[in-house]
Amino acid sequence: MVNCLPKLYINESYRQSLTVPVVQGMIALDRGETIDVQAILKKEKITPAKMIVTRVRGIYLLTAEGFQNVWFLKVVSKEQASYNFKANPKKDKLRNPRFLHSESHHCAILVVETNNGDTRWFVHAGGTIARKCEDVSKK
Repeated sequence: MVNCLPKLYINESYRQSLTVPVVQGMIALDRGETIDVQAILKKEKITPAKMIVTRVRGIYLLTAEGFQNVWFLKVVSKEQASYNFKANPKKDKLRNPRFLHSESHHCAILVVETNNGDTRWFVHAGGTIARKCEDVSKK
């Protein structure tokens, strides 16, 4: 009977980022999801103690201290997600990364430490990193 019910598209965003421990190449989110991040760790060539995770318009964003990239995960089935990355614009290893959200929740704001204070970049659910949040309704 459930399969006959009408369906809604859930395009949720978190209001904050989560800091989750990396245990044996896996991270566990607070709602019960577990994500095998071993392929990402292999590409980054480091295994951090924790990762920073948020969700924007249905896309998970992941990064960590010492990473050079922000990783985009899109759920494609109950057990799988596609993933790709964008290098941070400075191409440096990230220091003390954290995600905030824009007021509209169409972008996450990646905040990283630099020698001159914090730098902010807008991370769009569409897969780009920019100085502005313009990814208002691209699906």
